[in-house]
Amino acid sequence: MVRTLFYGDVEVPVVAVKEGSYRVGVLEIKFKPGVKTDVPYRVLGELLKEGAVRIDEDSLIGLQDLGKVMWMESKTQDLTKLEEGFYLKAMLYFKGLRRRVLEGDEEAERKYRKAKIVFEDIVRLRLTKISQLAVANPVPSRDLMSRMTREEKVFYARLCSLVGTWERGLKDFVEVGEE
Repeated sequence: MVRTLFYGDVEVPVVAVKEGSYRVGVLEIKFKPGVKTDVPYRVLGELLKEGAVRIDEDSLIGLQDLGKVMWMESKTQDLTKLEEGFYLKAMLYFKGLRRRVLEGDEEAERKYRKAKIVFEDIVRLRLTKISQLAVANPVPSRDLMSRMTREEKVFYARLCSLVGTWERGLKDFVEVGEE
């Protein structure tokens, strides 16, 4: 539920499997088999359950995309802007790879291992950059946040709060000790 709320409006690429008109809440979506489109994540589960669509794994983030992000991220001190829903799409990509690995696809297993390493490097690099930004100035910056994903914005804001509280507490402690 929380994941759906957090990512509800992120568009996910799908391919229609069967023709029909599907109503999910107040949203009505019409499909023709084979047609590619994007649907909000909040309705994806229901459409998958009904067999109306399948996730268009070829349009998700892939190993090559992760490699490009890693390369760009490692070449600059600044955070690079990631596409909307980057982590959600990465999760769906990994989920698809794991499904194929369970089906015995050796190529998917190779990709999964490589992609996992690259993804972890991306996360580590971005975590380091965001942490350094929070320590340098514990007041959240809208400009800096414009280059962060939703997940990173939450982390950055919480980290800024924690760093600011710790810094103020330590200054108060030292000042009280002076009296």
